[in-house]
Amino acid sequence: MKQSSKFSSIIIVLLLASFACSVGTGGADTAATATQTVLDASATALASLPTDTPLPPTETATNTPLPPTATRTPRPTDLPGVSAPIDFSQFSSGDHVYTTEFDKGHWEEGWLDFPFSFDARSSADKDFSVDMGDGFLTISLDDPSLEVFVFHEFGEVPRGVPVYIETRANNLGPTKTNNISLFCRASDVGWYEFSISSGGLWFIWRFTDADGYVLLNNGGLPNYDVNVTEHTIGASCIDDELTLFVDGEMPRNGTISDDTLREGMVGIGVYAADIPDVKVEFDYFTISIP
Repeated sequence: MKQSSKFSSIIIVLLLASFACSVGTGGADTAATATQTVLDASATALASLPTDTPLPPTETATNTPLPPTATRTPRPTDLPGVSAPIDFSQFSSGDHVYTTEFDKGHWEEGWLDFPFSFDARSSADKDFSVDMGDGFLTISLDDPSLEVFVFHEFGEVPRGVPVYIETRANNLGPTKTNNISLFCRASDVGWYEFSISSGGLWFIWRFTDADGYVLLNNGGLPNYDVNVTEHTIGASCIDDELTLFVDGEMPRNGTISDDTLREGMVGIGVYAADIPDVKVEFDYFTISIP
């Protein structure tokens, strides 16, 4: 599904972000209600770690690095929005830290996007677009072997702070062979990624400089209908417990324990493998304290 090289490059991205000055249709109430439902389920889900054997992935990561070039897309900086790092110390369990429905009609301040190429062509030579406004963040990938990451540069979660992130994504493009992801604790050390494929598989990955790209857990989504293109994806990072939620439920084996990474950024990713013409719309993104 993925290649280890992309994580080497995201480290560059996050280093750049650290030096900077500084997702449907139901509206804010629907997003908040869905988020709270999953937050309530999180405590029960994390009480014990399932031991069932997960389903194998359909593809494995390669060991051959193909370092892409990360390029920041220029954005205006004089727009209203979060203009300083979020102070997570002022929030407690159950609080909503940040929510956007991408409805400002323009690119919201603080959001960064970075393209990554996984073949001989650089990201600068590949066609993609990231647009924000009218209630959606839209990521379109017109070339294969490409992933685009989007995150808020002021949303770095400090060490020891539990976090729950959620988005709703609609897979609209003519190509449905792709992955949609959330990530947490991304820094120059590494990051965790929670990903679902358009074919109904899920993955939890970790990358570090020392160990490279590691699959922590994976499986299949029961009763997954490939004809349903819209899904809610959530992820909680609480101490050493990492949990994926899809459409408000934790899949079997969807919790894994890992204490390698402790702090960092949160955000969204879309990946196109061998076939281009991927288009995904996100209608909100929220950060909460579980």
